[in-house]
Amino acid sequence: MKDRSNADKLNKWQILIENIQEVLPSIPGADPWYAEITQTVSSFRATQEKVQMLRGQLLEAVIARNQQGRETQRSIRRLAATARAHFGFDNPLLETFNIRSEHRARRGRKPAAKKPAPQA
Repeated sequence: MKDRSNADKLNKWQILIENIQEVLPSIPGADPWYAEITQTVSSFRATQEKVQMLRGQLLEAVIARNQQGRETQRSIRRLAATARAHFGFDNPLLETFNIRSEHRARRGRKPAAKKPAPQA
């Protein structure tokens, strides 16, 4: 299986740079390529570190957003309960606030309609 992660690529490139350094003077015309490789590998490493840092910040931001969402939902439920208590549970004005007249989780089932007894 080939290693395709950026860390593996960076590791392979760094090994190449370190190992070829000893024999570089004996390879004619390799100096410009070696300089280009060292420059691009160092910029790649800096970019990879920046990506990792931004990933960490993204994770922190997502956690904060989820926490704020939970707090907002909790506050909305409390406000909705207060509005229901003030206006009454069946007031159609609640629908204009985008509040259900009754909370679905607390709403009981409607009693089944009784069938009339058959007449004989």
